[in-house]
Amino acid sequence: MADGNVVGSAEFELRATRQKLGQDIKAAERDLDIFVDRAEKKATAGAGNIGSGIEKMTRAATAGVLALTAVLAAAATFAFQAGQASLKMADDMANSARRIGIGTTALQEWRYVARKTGEDAAAVDADLEKFATRFAQAQAGISKEAFKPFGRLQFGQGDLRQMKDADEALERVMDRITALKNPNDRQAIAEQIGLGSLATAAREGGEEVARLRDEAAALGFVMDAEIIRKGADAQGQLEDLSQVIGIQMAEAFINLSDEVLNFTSQIAD
Repeated sequence: MADGNVVGSAEFELRATRQKLGQDIKAAERDLDIFVDRAEKKATAGAGNIGSGIEKMTRAATAGVLALTAVLAAAATFAFQAGQASLKMADDMANSARRIGIGTTALQEWRYVARKTGEDAAAVDADLEKFATRFAQAQAGISKEAFKPFGRLQFGQGDLRQMKDADEALERVMDRITALKNPNDRQAIAEQIGLGSLATAAREGGEEVARLRDEAAALGFVMDAEIIRKGADAQGQLEDLSQVIGIQMAEAFINLSDEVLNFTSQIAD
């Protein structure tokens, strides 16, 4: 009887163990399903975040490229405009110096002197041109009135004839004017000889004028004469090229005028 009880008890425990094992397996399956579901959701969210991040990075990179392109385009435009302005400035300087009959270096120095002594730098060109005309008349002996201020500075007709151009005449005249002892005489004679915009500088004396001219070169206000020549030549070539292109475009349009008129009339009909 005892053995039967033992066997029955063992069978009962085995069934109970098997039932518990089945329950544990189902519970484990449920836990596994929950874990897998959560993992899938996290993976989906992570993939979305990655995709969103990549999209944001792409947008940022595109914006950066566009911004860089805009900056480079603006820089290129500015450089081109600055280059054109530089060529125009060189051409204007060369033309002014040629018209007056002095060197570009001297012209730039005298402009600086006038500006630094409170005068209108733009007026220097006009005054220098008047001086060059007066010098030419006095040198040729065709105007006694033009010769008078030169005579007051102790220049004779022979002295003027020995001067090769207005540039040399200006240098020698300003040396004589600034050497006068009376500041009022310096200013008066400068105005009489056609150098009104430099009268204040003349009044201050030769040392100050020389200092200002040296300062102009030292501070970079004087463009090299060879650079100006090259710039003026380049500007002239650009202007010629622009004119040639304009003429060729006009010729092409005129040659196509009949076709253009026919086309426009067809549209109108």
